[in-house]
Amino acid sequence: MNTPLDLVVAHFYEHSDKIRMLYSADSEFRSLCEDYYMSRENVDRIREAILETRQDELEFEHLSFALEKEILQYVRRVK
Repeated sequence: MNTPLDLVVAHFYEHSDKIRMLYSADSEFRSLCEDYYMSRENVDRIREAILETRQDELEFEHLSFALEKEILQYVRRVK
């Protein structure tokens, strides 16, 4: 996503000519496009954070499993 106009044109490509005209001539429409752009950026940032958190969760889950196995090995050695 480069600019609000780029994003809106890409999303509504079948209306690109009207969008470009409105964006350059209508401040209310331009503001609407900028709000949409900010909203999409926030969605993307939240998705990325969720993916990173999920990846961290999986890594700790694997570590916990490995440690559980190691604990059991120690416990089984004691008679």
